[in-house]
Amino acid sequence: MEKRRISNCRVRTLVVGFRRMETSRPDDGPLSPLGPEPVSAAGRRPLVPALRDALREYMEQHRLCAQEPPAALISKLDAERPPAFRDTLLAMIRARGLIDSHVCAAAGVDRRHYSKIRNNPEYHPTKVTVVSFAFALRLGIHETVKLLRSAGYALTDASDFDLICSYFLEMREWDSAVVNDALFAYGQPLVCGALL
Repeated sequence: MEKRRISNCRVRTLVVGFRRMETSRPDDGPLSPLGPEPVSAAGRRPLVPALRDALREYMEQHRLCAQEPPAALISKLDAERPPAFRDTLLAMIRARGLIDSHVCAAAGVDRRHYSKIRNNPEYHPTKVTVVSFAFALRLGIHETVKLLRSAGYALTDASDFDLICSYFLEMREWDSAVVNDALFAYGQPLVCGALL
């Protein structure tokens, strides 16, 4: 029979599951035929040979095998992935010669939230936060699409929020009162103001 392929993520999940089973045992009993293993500084025991064997046996029993992603996929992801949201946002702020704290205030983002964005390249903001930054920076529709794309979002025709925001960005209307009135009328989340 042919083996089913599973991702490395699934293998890691299995390992974590086995580790949890192992660490949930009482400390007074042996953990493996080799005896108890020392506990690491993080409170976890290392993956012992018996556990590795049990994992291998489980994978063979269920006809599973780990598979690395194809090299072509890895190179495609590296080539086509846009810069991180943090990098795109900071570049747009610098290009306009603005001060971070003013942009954050205009976008309605507090210092702690902005600190998460600035210090964590993997941080994933909400779509409303990204659009708030777009209005705060007075971006056009194309720059907003670029900023949204860097955060993994897009403007679609299927959402009233997206259609309303697209309309005002195309019209270059950044007045938060006007934009928020339209969003409120359609029961959509509100965005924050713009720099004056």
